[in-house]
Amino acid sequence: MGKKAIILVLTITAVMVSILACSQNTHSSKEAQLEASFKEAGKTLGIEIPRPHYLPEGYEIMYVITGDGNRATLGISNDTSLIELEILWRPSGVIPYRVDLNAEIVEFNGHTGQLIESGDTKIGIVWNWFPERYKPGLIIMELFAPKDIPVEELALIAGSVD
Repeated sequence: MGKKAIILVLTITAVMVSILACSQNTHSSKEAQLEASFKEAGKTLGIEIPRPHYLPEGYEIMYVITGDGNRATLGISNDTSLIELEILWRPSGVIPYRVDLNAEIVEFNGHTGQLIESGDTKIGIVWNWFPERYKPGLIIMELFAPKDIPVEELALIAGSVD
């Protein structure tokens, strides 16, 4: 191999290593920012923000935002589709509510939720979650996704939240 070919191979290798290092730093930076968002949302609501540990293939948590002091929203995306998990914290433990008395019941991981349709494009599962047994405090979870995501997949996501 000639001197020019060796220099070309070394240059290409150096460029590839730099690109790989940058993409890893970007990914870890994104994870650090997301973790900071979870902590900030937790401070705002006064609780640790529950999160799903199962997501459909290709999906990841993209953001965590807070609303009126008792609400956080997790945006879960695969770049073409968005799933949102609304977390409504009720520190006084308000009586659990049912959204629709005629809604289909969905059971998952020891929880019971209601299957709710939101317009023509979204479907969701709404359930009550008590973070600490026998203590005040209730979290109302609302998991909504496009209707092309199967209910079984939503139940897997909902069942993995803790």
